[in-house]
Amino acid sequence: LMGGAPEHRMIFGLTLDFLGYIIPPYDFVVDPAAPYIHQAAGHHYEETNSLGPREAPEVVGTMIQLATWGRPPAH
Repeated sequence: LMGGAPEHRMIFGLTLDFLGYIIPPYDFVVDPAAPYIHQAAGHHYEETNSLGPREAPEVVGTMIQLATWGRPPAH
């Protein structure tokens, strides 16, 4: 998305282990009786450490805005 040089565009922030806790909304499942307290059935441990189902769209959307800032619109 960033394209070439405009002086080495980079985005850092949630790196290393934190990336694993950004869960896409379609896979975000919490325990209905005790969300964030108990893990939902299946493999949903990550949700207990995530900021919520809106985190992925907000973080990715903002990163896309930052990565494409200043670029001419695609035709």
